[in-house]
Amino acid sequence: MSSSRKKILFLLPYPTGTVPAQRLKFEQYFTLLQEKGYNIECNSFIDKDFYTILYKHGHLIEKSWRTLKAYLHRFALLKQVRNYDLVYLFQWGVPYGPVLFEYLLFKKNVPVLYDIDDPVFLPHASEANWFLKRFKNSDRVSYMISHASATVVTTDFLAEYAKMFSSSVTYIPTTIDTSRFCPKTDYGNEASVTIGWSGSHSTLVYLNALENVFKRLAAQYPHLRFKVVGDDSYTMPGVEIEAYRWSSEAEEELHRDIDIGVYPLPNLEWVQGKFGGKTLIYMAMGIPVVAQRTHNNAKVIIEGETGFLAESEDEWFNALSTLVEDAKLRKKMGKAGRLRVENDFSVRKNASRYFRLIEAVLEQ
Repeated sequence: MSSSRKKILFLLPYPTGTVPAQRLKFEQYFTLLQEKGYNIECNSFIDKDFYTILYKHGHLIEKSWRTLKAYLHRFALLKQVRNYDLVYLFQWGVPYGPVLFEYLLFKKNVPVLYDIDDPVFLPHASEANWFLKRFKNSDRVSYMISHASATVVTTDFLAEYAKMFSSSVTYIPTTIDTSRFCPKTDYGNEASVTIGWSGSHSTLVYLNALENVFKRLAAQYPHLRFKVVGDDSYTMPGVEIEAYRWSSEAEEELHRDIDIGVYPLPNLEWVQGKFGGKTLIYMAMGIPVVAQRTHNNAKVIIEGETGFLAESEDEWFNALSTLVEDAKLRKKMGKAGRLRVENDFSVRKNASRYFRLIEAVLEQ
């Protein structure tokens, strides 16, 4: 089948270039898809202005009218759906209420490729918008999976759920563009080590779990730096944090001086569906990782080779202390992590899987 002039509409929750779930998945393949002859258009439910206040506390009136406006725009888009050869739907068409939008979308008889990256079928909401959990419809995701031409997932947990409603489920992991995220060359010494974390507003709260660990490390290693990339207003009681606002343009540079990356996660069912994109960023840049001991992290991090897995406070402290004190180990693990990403989790290695899936859906 020739892909020449085939038009794909990406229906997204967030603006392009903003959230890891989109950036570290299909957005990295846009240029490659265009080179193969596909025309791509993106439509986000939340526009850029809305996104600037989305994870801020308050702003209830503005959030409400912007949500209403977004609903109107998305329903109006249904009139144009038949102008496309394929709809690539990520997470949800609309976030709340009955599955009316999805019902009307599938009535258009245009192939839909559904992509689920988080367990959005669970009652979950960000800290700033916690009250919205009650408005989520748990049937929305199962409806989309059962009616879509195919579904793509990133974890075993999501695959097991999706297979309850469809036989057309494909696993493709979160990936990294290794031509953009290049490995570091300076690993420093124990007198100038930086422990870093990067992520979104909604996951920043997870870092608070390391407060006691960071306090113990700061007391033992006076010259240790702690860097947070995501919110320049972030603070941690009793710990001196260098906080920076995340930006797509400066993302690689903001990671450049991190010597050890951390990836804490809470013990929640929601976490089972998350594939650690930030872990892959660290590893792609040759940064050794200490991450929460979870099923998904164990699939990425080779214990003692590309990083450490930790659960208790002492495990976190001991793993980080080991890396702080051993520059040669940091370099060895960093290089091993980079190689693992290149071999298994790079855009180059996984692009063909996306292309085959898209072509298969179009051929249906």
